Amino acid sequence: MIRKKEIAIDRMAELVKYWKAQEGVEAVAAFGSLAETERFDQWSDLDFLVICDAAQKETLLSSLPKLEVIYPIDYLQIEYGGSVKLLFRDGVLCDFGIVTEQQASSFPHGEGRILWCAPSFSRDCIRKTSECAACAPRDWMGDALLHVFVGLLRQKRNETAAAFEEIQISAVRSLLSGMIEEGHLPGNDPFSPLRRAEKYADGKMLSDFMMGYSHNVEAARAIVTWVKGQKYPKGLMAQIENLFSEY
Repeated sequence: MIRKKEIAIDRMAELVKYWKAQEGVEAVAAFGSLAETERFDQWSDLDFLVICDAAQKETLLSSLPKLEVIYPIDYLQIEYGGSVKLLFRDGVLCDFGIVTEQQASSFPHGEGRILWCAPSFSRDCIRKTSECAACAPRDWMGDALLHVFVGLLRQKRNETAAAFEEIQISAVRSLLSGMIEEGHLPGNDPFSPLRRAEKYADGKMLSDFMMGYSHNVEAARAIVTWVKGQKYPKGLMAQIENLFSEY
């Protein structure tokens, strides 16, 4: 499949034209790389919100198959709350939501960019929210170690996939979030510290922390080794060391 960013950009323009004509739609706002256009490339999806009057939301959701008039659709998934995944046949992926203005203001997101809006629309709801999914837990070091501890317990049960999630995903997310929040790393994605981590985090560190499905214990040891160079909860670390002795 040949992906061209110009096709995706043109598709977004067609989508804006479509939504603008629908009753109850108040605005269409871009997020992610679609908002930060310097990051948009041929691998980007179309990340946007359709902001509408509450009375029209269900009608707009139920009429989504009509987007076939723009281009054939290969997959359409409508999730709880009005979240939508839509894949056009030429590979253009849309990850968007149909939400009210109040809903748009209440969930975590980065700074948006208005693609179209009614004259009476308030732009406040597309400004970056103060809370975000990538924010570090208050005790991010302890949170990371707790995920490692739980992961090692899962591994003892031979629940390797669950252990992988705890150690190599959740623990690493906590560590990266904490390093970003304390200014040790410059990551800036509002949803996940794993996004574009290769551009700001040390590649060897990432390789050591995320060794793969069959290397949960080794990845846990690498995380613990790094944490030992910081301030950490001593009792929790002792429990993890006890678990290591059983492997």
